[in-house]
Amino acid sequence: HSNTSAWSLLTMLQRRMKPFLSQGNAGGDWLWHCVTFVHFLVVAYFKRICKERLLPCKATVRLTKAADLKFVELWLPLARDLMTARGPYELVTSLENIARLAQIS
Repeated sequence: HSNTSAWSLLTMLQRRMKPFLSQGNAGGDWLWHCVTFVHFLVVAYFKRICKERLLPCKATVRLTKAADLKFVELWLPLARDLMTARGPYELVTSLENIARLAQIS
């Protein structure tokens, strides 16, 4: 049950961030904060699945392949959209996010 609500929250968060990242609105501090948040979210997910699948893990709830696909489906479009941002930070961070998301899927 808590897993379902976590996905609902991530979906709602992604929908709330998207208007701030459209080409007409992208810029300033909001863009930086959104790009940085997405980056750390992708990195955290990637680290967790690596630990769960490559190291002995006592976690009672593990991320599945279906969860991986859902995560990529949710965040890859946003990472691709951020490729159109003008700044070098946004571009490099988005490329790194896309690379990690590709490794997850």
